[in-house]
Amino acid sequence: RTAEPTIAAQTEVVAKLRTGLDQMRAKLGELEAKRDELVARARSARAQNTMMDAVKNIDVLDPTSELSRFEDKVRREEARALGKQELAASSLDAQFEQLDALGDSAEIEARLAALKE
Repeated sequence: RTAEPTIAAQTEVVAKLRTGLDQMRAKLGELEAKRDELVARARSARAQNTMMDAVKNIDVLDPTSELSRFEDKVRREEARALGKQELAASSLDAQFEQLDALGDSAEIEARLAALKE
């Protein structure tokens, strides 16, 4: 009988501690859920920023874009190839062939003139 008030008080303290512990666990669950939500939002924002940076770099009209630089490089290579073709056409061999053709036609014209006399 003498211990009953103490036991009742201890039972009440234990009940309060359990209630407090349950509240703390609930609060911890809420905080973890909030943290997970914030982490997901941060990752989503980072992914959106990365995507927008990539889209910005793909702009074809932007003279600094990779595609524009690649197109310029292709145009330079095409112009270089065309220049080499023109140089090949005007090479020494081609000039000698032209002179031979002129020489042949000049010889034919000289013989024709001789025959006409």
